[in-house]
Amino acid sequence: MYLASASSTSRACADLSRAARLPGARGGKVGRDVGHNVHMSIRHDLECLIHHSYQETWSTFDWVRSNARTYGLTQRKVDKWKTPGEPAFVSNLLEYPTTRQRLYDVLKKHPEFTAFHSVPPVISGVFIHQKPKVKLRGRQGPIELGDLLLVRQHFQTGVAVPQGRAFLVQAKSSDSPRVTSLTGNEEKQFSLYSDWTTQFTFPNQEFGPTPDGSRYWNFSSGPQPYSDTGVYGIVSNTRKVPRSFPNDCPWAIGFASLPPAAEPRSVDASKLSMAEALEGFLLGTWGRPWDASLPTSDHWSWFVVECLRAAAEWRPYPAQRIGVIKVPRARRRDVVGIVEMMAAASTFVPGPYWPLTSLLTDLGPDLTASNARALTSTWRGTVGERHEDGGGDEPPLDAQLGTLQPMARGLSVLYIATTGSGRLGDPPDQPDPLNNPPHKDFGTW
Repeated sequence: MYLASASSTSRACADLSRAARLPGARGGKVGRDVGHNVHMSIRHDLECLIHHSYQETWSTFDWVRSNARTYGLTQRKVDKWKTPGEPAFVSNLLEYPTTRQRLYDVLKKHPEFTAFHSVPPVISGVFIHQKPKVKLRGRQGPIELGDLLLVRQHFQTGVAVPQGRAFLVQAKSSDSPRVTSLTGNEEKQFSLYSDWTTQFTFPNQEFGPTPDGSRYWNFSSGPQPYSDTGVYGIVSNTRKVPRSFPNDCPWAIGFASLPPAAEPRSVDASKLSMAEALEGFLLGTWGRPWDASLPTSDHWSWFVVECLRAAAEWRPYPAQRIGVIKVPRARRRDVVGIVEMMAAASTFVPGPYWPLTSLLTDLGPDLTASNARALTSTWRGTVGERHEDGGGDEPPLDAQLGTLQPMARGLSVLYIATTGSGRLGDPPDQPDPLNNPPHKDFGTW
């Protein structure tokens, strides 16, 4: 087994990790010197998290190839694999508990998040191999909607409805952050990502009818700006991250923009790293707002909630090229965390809260801050225990309080929820790719 070649960023991450284990790293000379020489920014820590995921994907890929029979695979089959593939990169990005713990450390460590963690955050994710298909109005054949949905929710103290951010990511593995000549289904997908007023249906019924009863889904219906709905995530498919990727980060973010008629469709992700996008996402300045109160005219927020509901019902799904990756389904500790957040923020309104679809329905209409704190205090001691006789006060698994069963729907989700006196920042107005010129902060359109 061997790891991907180290870039300057991954070497810096490794240096910091080693320094943390050296004598003096807890406040002595060595720890202070390393901290002084390497800028410990939010973005740097997120780059380390992404590099770790990227390197683990390659090393596990090599292990599976070397031990094909262990996984019920033939050597002839695995010899055809040249790279881990997009599903493997996405699933390792959601890998638990590494991602959860590292993101938690970022939130806890940096003063920018002080007003966002009066109680521990809830960070959870699920990898779902299949992807929902959509059929664009007036176009033939279904296309993939996306590979990953990132969802942010913040319970601000004393504010009834939590704040939300979310965005779709369409993953593509490449040796360059510039992906050119998108044709066929990729061209149709590009046309959706470049214009979210495009109407579509879910031909395989992965999601139910539109909230307002209209025939077509339209993601421009909902909180603005709708141009923030989805982006391309280009992940390096080489063992060493090419220098063309921004900040040596193996994941880069690019937008779709319709070129002049005679030019091919392409995506340029050379200006923005995923670490930079995730930094803004955690602070609330990146991603499209969504509304937990779910007005029927809001197609986008309804879709986000349906993805949360579907993800909470899924069992772990293996990505074949990296073995059995146990990305978790909804956890009881997540239930505890959400109820704790609501108690701290005095927020008790009907709505979708991971991993429960309607907390008031599940836990009773008389839920208050005081009895919620009593519940979570009891639950903290029972999380992880098994009550074969059905007794005990362990929190419920899901809205039905029953056994979770896989559903033939959904999308991979990374969910992050926080609470505190702070409020999420406002996403800047990104350019409308159809009408407005590009903004300097969002790469090349």
